[in-house]
Amino acid sequence: MIQSFIKYLEKPIFNNPILIVGLPGIGNIGKIAVKFLISELTAKKFGILFSPHLPYQVVISEAGLIRLLSNEFYYSTSEKDTNDLIILTGDFQSQTIFGQYEIAEVIIDFCKEFNVKKIITIGGFVTGNIEDPPKVYGAINHPSLNSWIEQFAVEPCDFGVPIVGAAGLLIGLARLKEIDGICLLGETSGYIMDARASKAVLDRINTFLKLDINLTKLNEMDQESQEKVDKIKEIEKGEGISKKLKERFTQKERDLSYFG
Repeated sequence: MIQSFIKYLEKPIFNNPILIVGLPGIGNIGKIAVKFLISELTAKKFGILFSPHLPYQVVISEAGLIRLLSNEFYYSTSEKDTNDLIILTGDFQSQTIFGQYEIAEVIIDFCKEFNVKKIITIGGFVTGNIEDPPKVYGAINHPSLNSWIEQFAVEPCDFGVPIVGAAGLLIGLARLKEIDGICLLGETSGYIMDARASKAVLDRINTFLKLDINLTKLNEMDQESQEKVDKIKEIEKGEGISKKLKERFTQKERDLSYFG
């Protein structure tokens, strides 16, 4: 394998599909969110993206079988007169700059093949704080999407701040192919699996796409995360993890803390 490619299990016909992307990143916000969507929508896997830019390792399945690392495409069709959904998640993001671009271009070509007109990517924005509820930040690749940011309680990202990884890169490349793109970033402390931030992002997507999904199941995962935070705080003898994290982050590091 010398370049990334998608192996199709089937090629469904979609009605005005929207691609939602949630890959591993800080707080695993994107992956938690889309795995929840896949479960709640009973989405069906139909494509697997393999790439030499993913880590050079394999994983062992529950059946004891080896499989390559990959990203996977799922779909959920709507019985209503609304958009079908394509959902992308996976084991890892690319480990190199070139690989990020190469995989992103494969995904954009996939979008053109299946006539995807809009991409929503999910990532995290590290603040070092644990907020309740966490804010959701957003960035768009076309002025026509400004109303979306304004209507759904999404904070616009600050001018000049980069969005690192697939969450940002896909949105930038999508514009070159005339595909609308929205990046949603959940506010996170950056040191736990942040189901609370995932839920905040999904709340906006749920409303925007009229999915009518019950998000309360994420509360249990969030509670487990908070229990871990409490234990860490006890170890720190009351000094507080938030304070320690703030000391580690210079202002410049905070400015670079968006991540896919």
